[in-house]
Amino acid sequence: MTLRVVDLSEDTLYPVVAVPLQGSLVLYAELRREKGLKKPLLKLTIKEQGSEDVLDSAEVPYDRVDKLMQPRYASFRHLLKKGLGDITLVEFQGFLKTRVVRELVEKYEKYREEKKREREERLRKLEEEYREELEEIRKNPIKHILEVVDFYHVGDEAAKYQLIGVISSRFLPKDYRLHAVLQGPSSVGKNNLVNAFRKITPKKWWFSVTRLTPRALDYMPRSLGRTILYIQEYEGIKEAAYSARITISEGELTVSYVTRDPKTGEMKTVNRKILGTPVVITTTTRISIDEDMETRTLFINLDESPEQTKKVIEHIKRLETSIEEKEKKRELAKKAKVLKLFFRTLKKYDVIIPEELLDGIEIPLTVRARRDFKKIVNFIKAYAVLHQHTREKIRVNGVEYIVASREDLELVEKYVLPSIRIQTQNLTEKHIKALAVVESLKTVTARELAEEMSISYRYAKKLLDDLAEKGLLIVDTKSKPYKYSLSLNTHSITSYTGENNE
Repeated sequence: MTLRVVDLSEDTLYPVVAVPLQGSLVLYAELRREKGLKKPLLKLTIKEQGSEDVLDSAEVPYDRVDKLMQPRYASFRHLLKKGLGDITLVEFQGFLKTRVVRELVEKYEKYREEKKREREERLRKLEEEYREELEEIRKNPIKHILEVVDFYHVGDEAAKYQLIGVISSRFLPKDYRLHAVLQGPSSVGKNNLVNAFRKITPKKWWFSVTRLTPRALDYMPRSLGRTILYIQEYEGIKEAAYSARITISEGELTVSYVTRDPKTGEMKTVNRKILGTPVVITTTTRISIDEDMETRTLFINLDESPEQTKKVIEHIKRLETSIEEKEKKRELAKKAKVLKLFFRTLKKYDVIIPEELLDGIEIPLTVRARRDFKKIVNFIKAYAVLHQHTREKIRVNGVEYIVASREDLELVEKYVLPSIRIQTQNLTEKHIKALAVVESLKTVTARELAEEMSISYRYAKKLLDDLAEKGLLIVDTKSKPYKYSLSLNTHSITSYTGENNE
């Protein structure tokens, strides 16, 4: 029997060839590239001639056809042997390498170049079609982003500006990526806010999961670089928190595991790397999270006041009763598409920050400030790269940099710095509000705090207990219900918020 190759690429999306076997069996070989993988995969499928039913299949890296000898492909090899007749598996592997793979790689490179040209042409046509709209967005991106996001999520202005910076950081080098935890009680709108931003950003940016098992990140089949990894609840990342922290900090995750060598049958240690630093966004109802994870993220607090609730209800009423609001929703859906196009046209840059912009920034000099000051720097860079069409650029040794402006610093000072000053002291805005109530009333119970802050009793109790654990409150356990008062270690509220430094 002589093996031959029949090209079928014209009839398929991917480069594919057929290898007729004995009897009525046909082996189909094609190259596919999984998103995020550096190497394409060689997919081998055995079918009956003229039939679409798959009898068996195998998938290996295109340059590792020897993996077909692994135990998991035993049934595939058994069927393959029937079709090869007097040709051995070793001879067939050589045929795959020298004929099939070589031909497929040539076709695949042409296919990739053609697809790249098609994508660039589609993008060019879209840019030309929406040229005027894009020019307006490029002058003031945040204004247009908020025009859409505000419709889908009312209020929470600071949270929106913070999320804009976090999402924009995907255009920075991996060491400057930002990460966020949206905090607040159930029904406050944490996932709704994230979903509002998903409406204006390309779908392929997002990798959304409900929960991660302890080893899920270790065995993800693709790179995480520049992906927005959205875990809908922090409880879903808690088990995989160690892997998430390493991925955030180091930009790669190396996993060592033991497996059996398919050639020798002996056990061996294999190292596997998950490359890239994602932008991690998650939500939580908890007062605090794992300390190592908390220091790597920005806590974004959402407004849970009665005033905010009233705004939400009024918005729902208008949307369901007003024809004008229905029309506006359709118009904004069109604008959201243009915003997605705007984000697709942004380029990755590093950013230079003029020294004078950083000189006036002051935060409490705790150990945690070493990480938190870098967050301030990263936010300045993120806002600068978002405004890359209106920022000065310089070229050094052939590399083009964006120069951050005072406008970028002002955004950070107004919307980010207050939160970071608080978090540098291992507190959140909720803690500060609770301390202010205790300072005003001298002593409070959990029920009194719940009434003052318009939160649930359970949430108020968690806040008070957490502050007591931090040593900022004293608990009178002899009283029923328990009463909480400021401890001698607690400073004035302004010392935590940084208002006295303004």
